[in-house]
Amino acid sequence: MIDRVLAIRLVVDLLWDGADRARDVLARADVRMTRETYLSLQRSIFRREVFAGSSPGR
Repeated sequence: MIDRVLAIRLVVDLLWDGADRARDVLARADVRMTRETYLSLQRSIFRREVFAGSSPGR
């Protein structure tokens, strides 16, 4: 539960006072992928696998 409290505290700290600290973090962030690039990557590696093992009830 302490992890949730710390996460909420971090969010509150970042958004406090008009979210200036959050904007500062975003401005200094090194973005390596655009949203489109990330989605393209995820779609390229997504696959559905079906296990053809034993029948149900065994």
